[in-house]
Amino acid sequence: MSSLLLLYILITFIVCVPSYLHFHLEVTMQAQKKAPPNMHCIDEFLIQSIVTRPGAY
Repeated sequence: MSSLLLLYILITFIVCVPSYLHFHLEVTMQAQKKAPPNMHCIDEFLIQSIVTRPGAY
């Protein structure tokens, strides 16, 4: 469970990256207005990937 679940914006996208290229993903977080209890932040990010056969996209 996230520490500030109601303040998040979820933007999803699908990217097809050929195996010979690299993909750089950057996550930028906004500064917190109030510190979480015990100064412990439990935010999580999920990045999923799948390998397919050539031409499957």
